Order: sequence, then structure tokens, then C-alpha cells
Amino acid sequence: MVFILVSLIFFVVMFNLQDIFWSRFILGDDGTSTAERLNYLSVSKQMFLEYPFGVGVGNFTKFMQDFSTIKLSPWEMQPVHNAFMLIVNEIGAVGGFIFGSIFFYLFFRLVYLLKKIGANANDMTYAYIMISLLCGIIVLACFDHYFFTSYQAQVMLFIYFALAGDLLKKFPLPRRKS
Repeated sequence: MVFILVSLIFFVVMFNLQDIFWSRFILGDDGTSTAERLNYLSVSKQMFLEYPFGVGVGNFTKFMQDFSTIKLSPWEMQPVHNAFMLIVNEIGAVGGFIFGSIFFYLFFRLVYLLKKIGANANDMTYAYIMISLLCGIIVLACFDHYFFTSYQAQVMLFIYFALAGDLLKKFPLPRRKS
């Protein structure tokens, strides 16, 4: 706990984030950022109800003005800050279901793997790390769109998928004899 607190203070001081940290987390008076995110979420929900099969990859910002109650300037238009909602809006419900099911599959397979590994400490540690990273990716994806819109974040996501797949390949699911 002390390590986390010291690390947080170090990064806040190192990157000169005192004002942002103070206004957003301590005072809670950063209303514009929260209001914008809530507006983008409502636009996303309305867009999904109108276009359940999606508007096409990269077209969220082109269609968002039709669903916003506030007239947005061109520099204010940005994707919804939730990767799952953005994927559902752009690819559709089927694409969102497939993307979400990848995360559920990986999570449940990794948890099943922990029960199966037994005494092998290296693989067990690796599985715990993979589960922790997966939970971190899911939390980040709920609050930002970069895993879908940024090339670097996409590369990180697919590197994670490759590492998790490599671990799961070592321990395949049992097959039933027919």
C-alpha cells in the first residue's frame, strides 16, 4: 500500500500533475470533462438504437452531430470514451458481441487454467499476470477508446492476445470422446 502511494506521488510530481490531480480527484470540480464524456455516452446510446448494425469503422464522429443535443464544433468531435461502445457503434452489435466474447473467453480460460496448472509456479505466476493485465485492459477500455483508435494501443492489445494465447496453447481444453 505504501509503495502504491509513493509511486502515485512520484508520478504526480514528476509529470507536474498536481493541479489536475487536485481539481479532478480531490475537489471533484472538473465538470466539463465529465459532462463531455456523459454527452458522448448518450450520443453513443442513441446512435446504437438508430444503427444497431453500426455506422462503419471510423464513422462515429461523422454521425455524432445527428444525435447530439449540443451543437459541437469540429474540434470538439471525438469518439466516445468507451472502446466497447465505440466498437458497437461502428461495427454493430454482432461485432461488439464478438469483441466482448474474446475478453470473456480469455478470462474464463485463464481462470480455468489456474485450477489446472497445479504446482508449476512459473506458469501459475504467468497466468496471474495475464489475468491482471486483462482486467487492466478491460478497465482502461471502459474509460477510453484508444484500444480501438490508436495504432500503438492496438499493437499492445494484440501482443497481449498473442501472449495469452501462447499460455493457453500449452494447456488445451479437454476433449470429449464421441
